[in-house]
Amino acid sequence: MAHRPAGAGRCTRRAYRRDTLVLDTEWETGDGAVRVTDFMPQRDRAPDIVRIVEGLRGEVTVHSVLKLRFDYGSIVPWMRRADGLRAAVAGPDSAWLRSVPEVRTWGRTSGRTRSSPSPRATRSRSC
Repeated sequence: MAHRPAGAGRCTRRAYRRDTLVLDTEWETGDGAVRVTDFMPQRDRAPDIVRIVEGLRGEVTVHSVLKLRFDYGSIVPWMRRADGLRAAVAGPDSAWLRSVPEVRTWGRTSGRTRSSPSPRATRSRSC
């Protein structure tokens, strides 16, 4: 899943937090600044990928694109909504997208949200 502020080019800063596998990516735009934090928490059953979109200042529109593929990229899953979540299903394989606040989506793979200094937006995907 790619996140990027509307109209932004390359990120202005990207680094792992010291002694972790937590990745912070920041963008500066004319409207403000936003940080995206990615990590995988220790797993219970299915692996989770967590992405936190945090407004640092101003108000920034953040675009999201989710392009899931299964079986080494050869299968495009069927996308649907279920219980307020987005589900991608291909045979026995599935991935679920949870988001707070809810992301508005268009078509099968994209959405956008606005981020300001408070609160944070959290995206989580389970495989």
